[in-house]
Amino acid sequence: MTNHPSDWTYNQFLAYLLLYAAHSDTKITDQEKETIFARAGTRNYHHVKTRFDHANDYERLQVILGFRESYFPDDYSKNKLLDDMYTLLLSDYEYSVVEKSFFMCIRRLLAG
Repeated sequence: MTNHPSDWTYNQFLAYLLLYAAHSDTKITDQEKETIFARAGTRNYHHVKTRFDHANDYERLQVILGFRESYFPDDYSKNKLLDDMYTLLLSDYEYSVVEKSFFMCIRRLLAG
């Protein structure tokens, strides 16, 4: 599996990133799916879902970090992605300890 699908649009990347965040507590709720659909589009979600399902956690993270220069090279774009992830994590009204830990870690990783 290649680390970086270079033909993805921003919204496909966003769908993958939000799917990664939603999966942080190993369950993806209907509210989280709806948030992904609203932010990135239903078609984009389905476009990346198969790839997500066939990757392990390390591969998923490599895909996300592979887009660093393209989709989050500066503080503004990083903060926008973090805001989208935070909104997603709150969408099911459960912000678990696992999700909080995930968010702290991903924030550090995106900061590079």
